[in-house]
Amino acid sequence: MLNTIVLCTATAAALVQPRLFPKQLEATAVDARAGRSPAVEIRVVNTNAAPRNASLALNTTRHFPLDPVIPPYIAAAATSFSYAMYCPEPLPDMPMRWVVTRDDGPSSGHPIDPASLATGTWHRITFPLEPPGTVKHPLNELILGIKAPAEARFSFYLADAALTCGDGQVYSMLSTNPPTFMTGYDPSKREAVFPPLPQRDTLAFGTSPRRFLKQLVRAGELPLALEDIRARFPDIDFVFSSVWLPRYLETADVIASLPEGFFYQQQKARLNGQYMAALDAWPRTAIGAKIDAFSQANSTVASHPLVRAALKDEMDYAATLGINNFVNADYNWPWHRGIGYGTWTVQVFRENLAGKDEGLELLPGPGGRPAEVIHFHDYYEQNHGVRWTPADVGIASWSEFTPVSAAAAADGAEADRRNYSLTTALAQYEWLRQAQRFGRWAKAHGGAHEYILNPEDVGGGSDYVYLLRLADAGIPYIEYFGSPTIMRSAYMRLPMYHRAARLSGKELGACTEIGQGGHGQNYWDPAVGYLAAYELGALGIGHYHIDWMESGWAAWTDPANAYHYDRYAGMMSQGHGWWQARHEKASRPAARVFTVSLRSSVHYIQAGVWTMAVEDSFEDALAAAHVDVEMTDTLELPEILPGADVLFYAPPVSRQIDAERLQAWLDAGGKTLITHSYIPLSLDRGAVPLRPGVKGTGFRGEEFNYKDYLDRLGHLGDAFALHPAFAALHRGAEDYWYLRAADQELDPSKPPWDRSADSANSWEWVRFGTGLARVHPLVSELPLENGSRLVYIHQRLEELPPRILRKIVAALIERYDLPRLARRDDATGPAIAHTFRAGDACVAVLWNERRLEELGWYGGYGPHLMPGRGPDIYDLDVRPYPIAAPGATCGAWVPVEQTGTTYRVYAVLADRESVVEASPDGRLRLQVPDLLGEQFYYAPDTPQFRTRMEGLRKRRREHLAPLWRTIGHGLR
Repeated sequence: MLNTIVLCTATAAALVQPRLFPKQLEATAVDARAGRSPAVEIRVVNTNAAPRNASLALNTTRHFPLDPVIPPYIAAAATSFSYAMYCPEPLPDMPMRWVVTRDDGPSSGHPIDPASLATGTWHRITFPLEPPGTVKHPLNELILGIKAPAEARFSFYLADAALTCGDGQVYSMLSTNPPTFMTGYDPSKREAVFPPLPQRDTLAFGTSPRRFLKQLVRAGELPLALEDIRARFPDIDFVFSSVWLPRYLETADVIASLPEGFFYQQQKARLNGQYMAALDAWPRTAIGAKIDAFSQANSTVASHPLVRAALKDEMDYAATLGINNFVNADYNWPWHRGIGYGTWTVQVFRENLAGKDEGLELLPGPGGRPAEVIHFHDYYEQNHGVRWTPADVGIASWSEFTPVSAAAAADGAEADRRNYSLTTALAQYEWLRQAQRFGRWAKAHGGAHEYILNPEDVGGGSDYVYLLRLADAGIPYIEYFGSPTIMRSAYMRLPMYHRAARLSGKELGACTEIGQGGHGQNYWDPAVGYLAAYELGALGIGHYHIDWMESGWAAWTDPANAYHYDRYAGMMSQGHGWWQARHEKASRPAARVFTVSLRSSVHYIQAGVWTMAVEDSFEDALAAAHVDVEMTDTLELPEILPGADVLFYAPPVSRQIDAERLQAWLDAGGKTLITHSYIPLSLDRGAVPLRPGVKGTGFRGEEFNYKDYLDRLGHLGDAFALHPAFAALHRGAEDYWYLRAADQELDPSKPPWDRSADSANSWEWVRFGTGLARVHPLVSELPLENGSRLVYIHQRLEELPPRILRKIVAALIERYDLPRLARRDDATGPAIAHTFRAGDACVAVLWNERRLEELGWYGGYGPHLMPGRGPDIYDLDVRPYPIAAPGATCGAWVPVEQTGTTYRVYAVLADRESVVEASPDGRLRLQVPDLLGEQFYYAPDTPQFRTRMEGLRKRRREHLAPLWRTIGHGLR
């Protein structure tokens, strides 16, 4: 039972204090006063020359887990309130009364006569609650209000405050037990009936219990909402995804009445930190600084048993309301410097290291991979290729393990860096353990638990791949916000996570925001949101969540309400884009070229789904050249190698098993492996390669990505190679590895682009030396007898000037005939171009690259996203990412299958249809004038395709054109 958990040593007063919410007075819980324990000392000091109102509330209306709320089943059944007062001296003659408030119900007042309270004794007072609490109008607050006389100074005590219910239950308002939602629940009187879970693709809008019940159900607007949604999005399941805990016991009746295809879901995010503070149970940094995770960020640190109990209590209570469809919003570790190292976190870390936890239950996978239960050291070894003993980190046993800070690891010995590497991995492992608990708690009620996730991050604990493998975990939703340039990296990176999902029989979701924090004015024009959402749907996102409804449906859908209608247009437009892709089964064709790096979950590097900023990787240059390439992780090599022809291999470190797999792949013949500088010999030794002087992780600008403190030249001394051919590498000056050929050393220590022998426009230095014909190549090619080849760039990519790297990539494209999604149209500005298959048609989404650079390539929060811009300062002219781009033009040539054929092209946003001849070399020219982006459908001009485009234009006219007008702005 929750109430029997041994938490830590704390006085009764400390546990009562969080239940007190004083205004204009001081209220302090004391262990005892005149035989009553605990008691509350109330001190009133009014230095004003006029009377002043003051109050003390005995609960809060926030209703997060661990808030000392009146338990819902007590609040709905309370019939009377009693308390005791003690006055050490006579109280002034003043107005004084208890005020009882109810959710959406009448409040009532109960006066106190100060003159009737004799000093030096306790007075017990009881009054009935009229009306008593009910299901529709449960008690909300009990507030002691006074009007202190001018220049008054006095004190009194309160104790034994309690509610009595009709069945005789008594609930102490000053309880020292942890707050619970299940107190007063009688399972014999209430049996939950759960609706079925969604079975199809799902579209979800964020809401709240109050808004759903009051603004939709009670206002009679729910039928209007259901009709609107079903007309727009047939053949999907729609979810009202409600954040925070429902306070209304009537929720069960409403949920049961939802028609087929409509669902209600409970989201969770913040926990209340006041009770945690009373127990000194905060997570802390390595130097002991408190991390106020529960009130400052949407995060979950569940190493403390009280937190786990509170989260389970919340779900169990929701299940009594007929809710078994759950999601945790922003499920991550705190966004603070470093990992939490509080007492309870360190304790569970030690249990994990000792193998005393329940482990992670993983699903079976391809190739006969069995279901298995792994523990922490299995998890660490699978990612790093090493397994350590306590002696390896300088301790005698795991019971002595204490995390070190990043600064201590950077300035310390190898054991300290191993310690910090373990610590970051332990945070990921604990994050997975709590995700597993969420799933099991939901399954206990026949339900499912999903997760809205910030992108994978070494400090955020989000390991998507292992989350997808967890047996009891539901759908992960990856959050996207910021510039639409996030689609550039999503197009390259999302396929990896979809493969991981499919291998475990799961699916992947996405969550987008239309304003910072999900509220406020749209920072994407609705048409911009349509394009991004279409890409996500075509990339395989089967579940799409959009934040947040801010009004009732009638006000939301009325164009006269400019601010609210703009939000409605933004959410619906994204829904249409996603639905369109799913409805026509659009997909990204599988690539045969891959770039291999690491994910920043267990590895201490900067990476993420919506960022291309991975140090020393090829990704950014390949994307800029429109190469059809997918990003993957070394963990996924067994899945992608059979279908890969070319690998750009650039993980900072590799495991020995990676070398063995790559050698077997090259041995198959006809394969091309491209790498650079220190990469071939960088064996993963597990230790975080921090540089001296590092003071801890921090954010990079506004991107919310952690800085990469990877030692750029580390691990070069290991006797390790990706292929025997790399045995010809010789370590030279400045810690670079050079190819040796007979008696010649191919020494690129002097950058070839600086040599006087090469003119500025010469391509001599890009030629591929074989190790025999050229002494100073920048790129060496080592052909193997079976037709495979190794391509080695002699410089770190981070040290190459951008123009040089572009030339190298251009040479690689030409030499190895790398597939391209598009080619630049020199007559227009550059475009970001992504192509998809959709039945008998191709679909291309083009973004104006130059215009996006002008608007800002921000991949996360910041002032550019207009935080807090609500209806009072609504102004479409300052939207960060408008669709209109007067005078701007971009374009690209996209490949087509039939040369010399007449193609019909339909530009959806501009509503422009044209007939274009494919070029003799099989390309089609697409241009985007005056817009930030555009969507093109193109196929040979046949009657069937013309009919299909007529249907698409009809849908645009009926459903999208009103949304894209955006109250007179944008498209017409």
